[in-house]
Amino acid sequence: MEDLEHFTLIYMERVTPRFVKISIVLRSPELFADIGDGIMQISLTLKKGLLSYFDKLNKKGKLKKTNCGIIAVAFLSMCFGFVFFKAFLKTVSLQFNVRSI
Repeated sequence: MEDLEHFTLIYMERVTPRFVKISIVLRSPELFADIGDGIMQISLTLKKGLLSYFDKLNKKGKLKKTNCGIIAVAFLSMCFGFVFFKAFLKTVSLQFNVRSI
């Protein structure tokens, strides 16, 4: 699962608390109707990549038979939630070992 650790570390580097705040504001249809779809494409691209990754693991027998789409969304939600709490609550430290989660 080193791939997921690598993905998570890059996600935490690139999806900063500032990025989270900006993306939430830009998704507001009342303010930026034309931009919301573009912002959503970032999440959909990440989901597609993770779905492909989990599907390959599933086919290799490294995962129990499961819905890879649900796992991809859950994983992205965990990553986004971590950065979201860092952005808005300022109580989460980014100094952690991914393996300890």
